Amino acid sequence: MPQTSLPLFKRLAAHVDFTAPERRAIEVFSRERRKVPAKTDFVKQGERFDRVGILHRGWAIRAKALPDGRRAILNFMLPGDLCCMYCPLVEVAEYSVTTVTEAEFSAVDYQQAARVFRQFPRVGAAFGWLAAQDDAATLERASCLGQRTAYERMAHMLLEFRYRLLPIGLVQENSFHMPLTQELLADSLGMSQVHANRILRRLKQERLLDVEGATVRLLDVDRLQEVAAFDHLYLHQRSISDSAMERLARSA
Repeated sequence: MPQTSLPLFKRLAAHVDFTAPERRAIEVFSRERRKVPAKTDFVKQGERFDRVGILHRGWAIRAKALPDGRRAILNFMLPGDLCCMYCPLVEVAEYSVTTVTEAEFSAVDYQQAARVFRQFPRVGAAFGWLAAQDDAATLERASCLGQRTAYERMAHMLLEFRYRLLPIGLVQENSFHMPLTQELLADSLGMSQVHANRILRRLKQERLLDVEGATVRLLDVDRLQEVAAFDHLYLHQRSISDSAMERLARSA
């Protein structure tokens, strides 16, 4: 796959006008990709991880385990997402990254990444912006669990998937692939599988969405946004102005 067609590059290039040298620098982060089987840890909580990880294909979860074995799903990783951007600054990984499907990752040694960011500060700023997007999505999920009803949480999560998959070309006519079991879906939303299934049926009956296998089609995005009180601005998907990019680069 050409480097410029990878989700990481699509996410960045959709918002930042990179120079040719900067584009070549970004390619460093998509070399030496490796496949990781489904249901496999790419990063293990509590272990040292001194690299910047990038998911290029497949779905994964960020999860934090409790001492008794229970886990909390913090967020889902989609193609083009970063993981452990700041892990080298702490002793160990604070969460695990576990694949949902077979996935393809690359991992760049943090020292090498730091050299790229020093030489190309706008690239470093863009990666910091991606990490901020991931943090914002995690914070929004915490807000959903604390304040929204189960019905609103389901609608909100499906809308978030749509908005996150749009920039990388994985949404066609408001349809997208969502390879999640009902167990994962329910766990991430803080509800039982029975309740999650009941809510999906309600959304289908109300003609807000359709589900066929692992394909979800949102039939009325505007109405879903009303149901979920969804404001996509938290995902920070607006293009970054040149002046803002320069300010970020100077502070990186």
